[in-house]
Amino acid sequence: FMVMIAGSGNFSVLNHLTIVPALSCLDDACWPRVLRSRAPAPRRRGALRRLVDVALVLLVAKLSRPVVENLLSSQQVMNTAYDPFKIVNTYGAFGSVGEARYEPVISLSTDGATW
Repeated sequence: FMVMIAGSGNFSVLNHLTIVPALSCLDDACWPRVLRSRAPAPRRRGALRRLVDVALVLLVAKLSRPVVENLLSSQQVMNTAYDPFKIVNTYGAFGSVGEARYEPVISLSTDGATW
């Protein structure tokens, strides 16, 4: 059933896709024995890898500063990119939602007087 919903283009499938990475947070003891990981013990990361990791974290933190300032301001701007590479930006799914809701109403009449 869920495969049919995903195939129809319904975006609710995104909810289920977010569950997949969350499953990795479960302890291995939660899984049946046949599904448990038999991965080798993790290796220590080299100095170069740590340097690259720290550099990327600092880059994203630096680029996120205007986004956070926008988030905390009273005059937020939605759907805006703050750097030319568009690595970090704002997303405003509900930025244009207002209090007024306009709905078209179609009325039919057989005599032109009673609606």
